Amino acid sequence: MNKSTERGKEKANLSAENINYEEIEKRLLETAVDKRIECAEAFALAESLAVPPHVIGRTADKLNIRICSCQLGCF
Repeated sequence: MNKSTERGKEKANLSAENINYEEIEKRLLETAVDKRIECAEAFALAESLAVPPHVIGRTADKLNIRICSCQLGCF
């Protein structure tokens, strides 16, 4: 199986119905301090919830939570 096919199957498994956005919001609000969460914490949260990091980022944006201390120097 090629990488493109593998990625397609992974995306199918992470459809919107399979993502518990309420749990993501809850965990973000618990983790954030002064409406901020460090990049490493966001990645760890994504891994613990088995969702792609961009889902954490978009949900943080929705909650007006800033991602700081970016590992790539972007934020």
